Amino acid sequence: MYLLNSSFKPSSNGWKFANDFQFSIPILKPFHSGFCGGMCWLALKIFHEKRNIPDISSTPIEGEDLFNELFRMQIKSVIKIVHKVYFWQISSYNKLDRKTLLEVKLLKNYLEKEEPVTLCLIKTNKFFGNITRNHQVIAYAMRQEEKSDNNTEIFIYDPNYPCRDDICINIVKTEKGLFIKDMNKGERITGFFINHFSVNSI
Repeated sequence: MYLLNSSFKPSSNGWKFANDFQFSIPILKPFHSGFCGGMCWLALKIFHEKRNIPDISSTPIEGEDLFNELFRMQIKSVIKIVHKVYFWQISSYNKLDRKTLLEVKLLKNYLEKEEPVTLCLIKTNKFFGNITRNHQVIAYAMRQEEKSDNNTEIFIYDPNYPCRDDICINIVKTEKGLFIKDMNKGERITGFFINHFSVNSI
């Protein structure tokens, strides 16, 4: 096994609070939503600017500057990929496997340059499937077999689980196709693609 790593570390460069934000809309009851894409993109922005991420352990509330900035980043991260998410959701498993393997190679190229990137994890495979079930994370390291890509581990910052350096995605290539699993929750992932952050994205 060989390891590709960036200097990003969830416990140091990720947010200290979990991905659970409350909105209040006139007439409607307050509801909760996640800003996974916004949390990833803003964390990467701060990382690339070589700044320390704010040491805030409580989730920002509506109206605060950080809440507004995370919400703005969330919209930008989703608008960029919403059409792609739907195309991936309606793809066959064979097609998803092929496309995901290409993304693994692309991710490897980024990590060889020590550059962490945002991944969009596809967790539903229906056109009318709930798009909010999909999730964005930061891939910051990869471990793979020396002479094969049959078994790959991708280490991620998951905004749902702050300060965790042990969360990874496991990809096993079998005769029947890819088996992708979130090792923290034990959930099956049908595929993923890179939602690349750059300064020009904001």
